[in-house]
Amino acid sequence: MEFITEYIDLEKKDDDFSVRPIGDIHVGNQGFNKQKFERDIMKLAKLVNFYTIGMGDYIDNVMAWAQGGVDKRWNPETVERDRMTTDEQAEYFTSWWKHVADKCWGMLSGNHEWKTISQQRFIKEFCHPIDPNDPTRTLYQNRYLGRMCIILLKVRYKKKIIKEFQILALHGGYAGMRQGGVINRLEDIASSFELIDLGLMGHSHTTWTTTLNVMSYNKYHNTLQDRKMILGSTGTYLNTYTKGVDSYIESSPRRATRIGNITVTFNAYNGDIFAHD
Repeated sequence: MEFITEYIDLEKKDDDFSVRPIGDIHVGNQGFNKQKFERDIMKLAKLVNFYTIGMGDYIDNVMAWAQGGVDKRWNPETVERDRMTTDEQAEYFTSWWKHVADKCWGMLSGNHEWKTISQQRFIKEFCHPIDPNDPTRTLYQNRYLGRMCIILLKVRYKKKIIKEFQILALHGGYAGMRQGGVINRLEDIASSFELIDLGLMGHSHTTWTTTLNVMSYNKYHNTLQDRKMILGSTGTYLNTYTKGVDSYIESSPRRATRIGNITVTFNAYNGDIFAHD
């Protein structure tokens, strides 16, 4: 598990800022929605006071052999011809991620990367990728968040910290069919950590947000106090079903998920946080 601190500097003390987590992209699968992904990346690059977190599964990376055995999902007919290999998929992803890397709080690794990529290789290829045009420099520098992390956001106005938010982020591994199960899984995980304001999980490809009210006892004032906690499932860029493609998803069919992600907005001055998909 990783722990990082991120500083946000506001021009006005009541300015909002937002995070749009991006993951489950699955570059290399013929169901990958390339147009939507590229359009969203360029839009995010232009937005002011918008940030992102890499949520894992950036590449599909389904290869014939993985971890010493046959990957039963492997089907050469469902792989993009110009992005067939792990290296080709990673190179495409990093060539686009460089446009938003300066807005990124860090990058989780996903189960599709874990299949053939070690932790060390993931850090080199996804967090600090080499510029293919100049091997002496990197395309960008993003922090490695592991499979699960806590991000402490410290929000500053005129160099003074006015509010802190805690984010729990993980790629996850839930395989159930219903969104209710995903919500339950993330709620159970988040309940193990005190003072979490936002919990984010990828993997399920769904997009939803829910708001919880967390109660605590203030021993100094002998009162109850409540705190808002938001949970969110962060979406995908892989079409569940694609015409003419016998995807491995169809071997265990599930409900179709929409393409895109969620947005979470913070207001440090009011101490508020809200989200939508």
